[in-house]
Formats: sequence, structure tokens, C-alpha cells
Amino acid sequence: MKLDDKNLNQKWSDYNNTRITGNRKKASELLNGFITTLLQNDEKVIENFVHQICSIVLKNNTFVSTNSIEIASAEVRIQHPLFQKVLVPIFIKKYKENDPLYIKWIAQMEQFFYSDQRITYYFLEEIDDKLRDAVQFSKETNQYEEIKCRYFETDYFLKKSFELKADQEVLDLILKRMLKDIDYLTHELPYLLTDLDDFIEIINEFKYFSEQSESKEKWKAQIEEWENIADNLKT
Repeated sequence: MKLDDKNLNQKWSDYNNTRITGNRKKASELLNGFITTLLQNDEKVIENFVHQICSIVLKNNTFVSTNSIEIASAEVRIQHPLFQKVLVPIFIKKYKENDPLYIKWIAQMEQFFYSDQRITYYFLEEIDDKLRDAVQFSKETNQYEEIKCRYFETDYFLKKSFELKADQEVLDLILKRMLKDIDYLTHELPYLLTDLDDFIEIINEFKYFSEQSESKEKWKAQIEEWENIADNLKT
């Protein structure tokens, strides 16, 4: 990873080299210093940094973890202060510009959004994300109540990115995500962890997206299996 500004480049290199040695305290100090210097630059410089780091960290078309041995020892890593102070403002800008690549990256950063309620709510308000149905426990009534609120929904960002640009990598992420959800809904068969009508709707949505995949043939047997489950549950 190479930055045009020599001072920034040196600060990033010092931080990254220190982080890899395992000196967390010193690395944290150096990262904060790098962020302070980076944010003193114009938006183009900041945006270039965000594009570089996301291109590297998210290149494998996976949902990035916030922490693991593999992540901690990676040559390039996104730590939470970077996400909060540098990436999120650029994500907001790029979302408003309907940039499909950045919207895909937003989805891939789901674990960062899940781990920080405050910054996530700020992000969702800034992009004017819609209110969604949710359930909340009320201490007053001692019951669960339906409410409207904002929360991070990975599927929404993936599908929005795909609507803007029909990219096969985004489509693969959509299908992976839906497969994970369906596996969860069916893991206690013969009991289904959702309404049958909802399950059938999810299968049909999966079929819709899989038909647009260059690897659509590999999904046919799996879809037939789900349809058989649905048919058996109807009787």
C-alpha cells in the first residue's frame, strides 16, 4: 500500500510495522497520529486512502471480520478507529453518489457496523435509510412489541449495489448470504424457523438471483431440495 504524500506514507508504514510486531499500545498511538494527519488533507487524499485499503482488505469477496489471528497478522488491516473516523464519512458520500463498488464494500464491512451501534445509527441517519420492522422487549408491559427503527441490513446494501451494476461478485455475495439464511431456517427440520409462505418467498427470490449467475447450474439441485422441503411441509 503506497500513499502519494511522503509524510502520510511514513506514518502509515510506522504504524503498520509496529502493529505486526504485536506492540498494541504503540501501534494504537501511531494509528491515531496517522488518522489525525490524514484528516488534515483534502477529501481526494482521504478517498484515495479508503479506496486503496478497501481494495486490499475486501478483495477476496468475503465479509471481513473485525478480529481474528489471521486478521491481526494481515499485512493490511482495517482497525476500528480507521473505520469510524475515516471510512464511514467516505462511505456516506459514496452511498449518496450511488457508487456500486462502495455500497458493496459497505455490506462487506457488516461486522464493523454490528459492533458499533452509535456509529451505525449515525451512518444510517446520514444516508436516510428507511425505518424497518423490528421487535423490542418492553419493560413496562413485559412483552415483545413491534416497532419501527433503523438497523444495518447487509442484504439491502448488496441488492442495491447489484441494482446499480449487475456485477457477478456482488451476485455471489447475495447468494452466499441467502444460502446462509436458508441454512439457518432449515437447520431444525422437520421444524421450519419461519412461516412456510415466507420460506417459499425466500426460495423464489434465491431462484431469481441464481438465474442471473454465471454459475447458475450449480444451484439447481439445492433449489430442488428446498422446494421439496416446502412441498412436504404443505401436507
